[in-house]
Amino acid sequence: MCQGGTCVGGLCQPVTLAVTHGSVGIAVDNTYVYWADTSDGGVVNKISRTLTSQGTPTAVVSGTATANAQGVAADGTYIYWTNKTASGAVRRALPTGSGLTTLALSQDDPDWIASNGTIVAWTNENGNTVVSVPVSSDGGVAPTQLNLGDLGTTPAGIAVDTTNVYYATKISGGGSVEAAPLAGGGPHVIGSGGYVDIAVDGTNVYWTGGYATQSVQQNSKSAPNALTAITIASGALTCPLGIASDGVNVYFLDQGTSTCDENGTGTGALYRVPIGNTGPLPAPLVTGLTDPQGLALYQSSIYWVTGGTTGAVMKLAK
Repeated sequence: MCQGGTCVGGLCQPVTLAVTHGSVGIAVDNTYVYWADTSDGGVVNKISRTLTSQGTPTAVVSGTATANAQGVAADGTYIYWTNKTASGAVRRALPTGSGLTTLALSQDDPDWIASNGTIVAWTNENGNTVVSVPVSSDGGVAPTQLNLGDLGTTPAGIAVDTTNVYYATKISGGGSVEAAPLAGGGPHVIGSGGYVDIAVDGTNVYWTGGYATQSVQQNSKSAPNALTAITIASGALTCPLGIASDGVNVYFLDQGTSTCDENGTGTGALYRVPIGNTGPLPAPLVTGLTDPQGLALYQSSIYWVTGGTTGAVMKLAK
């Protein structure tokens, strides 16, 4: 029931699946958990998602193709990642590491990335662009900019469904959350306080505010505007970052320091709140995390990465 974790007071405890260093992005498919590890210049690793104890990761791709690897996404066919530099790249490969393809070059600090199985989209932090290419691209297709007319700067977290791309972007004095049709037409604002990560399910969109807006918010995907957004978690949070939804609950990580400082040792936590929560912030599921970053869900499990010199890929039974 606890998938290898111990049970303390009726609550499952997390399992460390692998040791990692400086990781941010994480993704999961039916077989593996994937993440970007910045050690030794950068590598995209994988490990079985069903492990019940610590294992040894396998490098999917390493070397120059994964230098400065940052965001990671998976859609059941490919793994995608961003090489975050001033003239960065976006790449994909099969889980075996074969089929390595450069989807885009000369991207301006490509950061967070997401795929719906048809297109892969990412944010260029310094380029102030949200762009996409077909997942079948051989690298010869120029990325399509989806956020033409965007009023914000420094786009960060990104999510995509079959019709829209959703992303968080900074504005003067805070953050904005926007949606843009994949078919074109420019973005519209669906919320505020979106400074870091964003997630969608079949009904809603959710986002975290980082240290600038210490809360988690939600809005409907059906004709949303900024006035219909609600706060579903606040109080006792210092820097909410990674977020995901399973259609029943929303899970998110609080990095644990007032400025999202990666040196915060053991101050991070994992939380769960019901969709549409209007009650007080529940007690965290897990505490004592160091620099928790990316978060992913698959079936009955929660996966995340922690940073620092003793970083880990972790799993918790829901």
